[in-house]
Amino acid sequence: MKSLKWLNNNLEETLMGISLWAIVLIMGLQVVMRYVFKQSISWSEEMSRYFFIWFTFLGISYAVHNNSHIRLDIIEQFVPALKKPLEYIGDLFFLLFCAYMIKPGITVIYFLKNSNQLSPAMQFPMLFVYAALWIGLLLTIVRLIQKYYLKIKGRQVMEKEAEQSW
Repeated sequence: MKSLKWLNNNLEETLMGISLWAIVLIMGLQVVMRYVFKQSISWSEEMSRYFFIWFTFLGISYAVHNNSHIRLDIIEQFVPALKKPLEYIGDLFFLLFCAYMIKPGITVIYFLKNSNQLSPAMQFPMLFVYAALWIGLLLTIVRLIQKYYLKIKGRQVMEKEAEQSW
C-alpha cells in the first residue's frame, strides 16, 4: 500500500527528474567531448530530444496532479462566481481531448511497430519515442479522473461529518 501511495505522489515527478538529469548529463558530456577532446558524440542531441519529449508529456500529467497547469482566467477575474464552473468545464474539455487523442496515438504506435522505424543516429525504435504521447495522455486521463473522484469523495466525507456534528 505504501508503494502505491508513493507512486501516486511521485511517479511523474521522479520520471521527469530522471529525464532532466539525463538531458543535463548527456549535453554536459557533449560539451566536454567537443571542447576538451575535440570530438563529437553523434547521438547526444537525439537522445536529449527524446528525453525532452518524455519530460514534456509526463509534465502534462504532473501539472494536472498538482493543479498547476496554465489556465486563462480573465473571465474568472471579472466574475469570481464562475471560477468553479469554468474549472469543471475546462477539465471536462481537457479530458475529452485526451480521450480523443488516444485512438490516433494507438494508430501511430501500431504503424511504427509494424514499420520498425529507427531513429537516425542511435538506431533506436521510434515506437518508444512516440509512446510518450500515448502514455502521457493516459496518465493525464487518470489524474483528471482521480482529481474529481477525490473531490466527490472528499465532499461526501465532509457531508457525513457535518451530519454527525448535528
